[in-house]
Amino acid sequence: MSFQQGSLDIILEPGENTLEDINFTGGFPTSRDLAPSILFIVLYALTLPVLIWRIVSPQYRSLLLLRPAMFFTCRMTSLIIRAIMSKVSSYSLGLLVAELVLISVGYLFLIEPVIIAWKRLISAQYHSSSSRHPPTWLNAVKNGLLVALISTIVIFVVSGIVSSQSPAHPNLLQVVRILREISYILSLGISSLLLVLVIVTGKVFKLPVIRTAFLVSLAAGMVTTGAYRVAQTYSVNPDSPARSLAAFWVLQISVEYVIYTLFLTISLPKWFPAGKEEVDTAGVCNNDLEIGLVNHRATVSQEVKLRKRPWYLKGPVTRFLVRDRYQD
Repeated sequence: MSFQQGSLDIILEPGENTLEDINFTGGFPTSRDLAPSILFIVLYALTLPVLIWRIVSPQYRSLLLLRPAMFFTCRMTSLIIRAIMSKVSSYSLGLLVAELVLISVGYLFLIEPVIIAWKRLISAQYHSSSSRHPPTWLNAVKNGLLVALISTIVIFVVSGIVSSQSPAHPNLLQVVRILREISYILSLGISSLLLVLVIVTGKVFKLPVIRTAFLVSLAAGMVTTGAYRVAQTYSVNPDSPARSLAAFWVLQISVEYVIYTLFLTISLPKWFPAGKEEVDTAGVCNNDLEIGLVNHRATVSQEVKLRKRPWYLKGPVTRFLVRDRYQD
């Protein structure tokens, strides 16, 4: 049996599986992927000025924008690679694995800011209504979700590395399948639990309706994509709707784009301001703190005073990057 994918040409014994037997999300790029790839490349490119503006503008700058920016880079790169692969007759195994990893991992970068925003929303509600601190379990749940999320990303990366070795070592194909199934189930579980937490805590703590609905919409979109990825992975029928190209572009790529653009439609530091404990932990001053909690604005402004700019930060570039932290 001959398996050829781009520059890779390996002869396998009859009955052995090949990389083609792995049910990858989106499948191997074909000519049908060119048009939607170009469409979404243009759509993402149109959001770049807004993303840069949000990051650069002091009133909109927030650490919550870090992951959407990473997602933008990841998804734009994967779309460009997919567009190139759809036009050429052959491509290297490394390019294929890179595209597969980027498609799988990019989605996870959108989950973390929702976790952080949910935690901030509850903390802000406590600070605005009483002098009590938020419940102790809040940080534990947040940290647990983040640890699970990081673990899922690591599993995805490892599965990509193993995938690159599987054509030469067919016995690794089962390992790839197991790793992908674990990571997909974990990502769906994290997004589903997050959706439940947002809905339940929204009612229990009487969180602001509009901001809660915003987080619910983000989490619901992630559950939709996560459910599609699990259904597609476990589907054994090549003609199943879950394995269709339309399902991939609608239920993953399109939903991801909507979630990503929603992050750019609001002022994140105003909607989800950082509490003092986050600033103490990070040890930095950012716009989330500058916006602050309403009842603590005076206290925060006193605690974070501008320091005299040191000599090594007086260059034009460094002066711009840290302009909100030092006085001239």
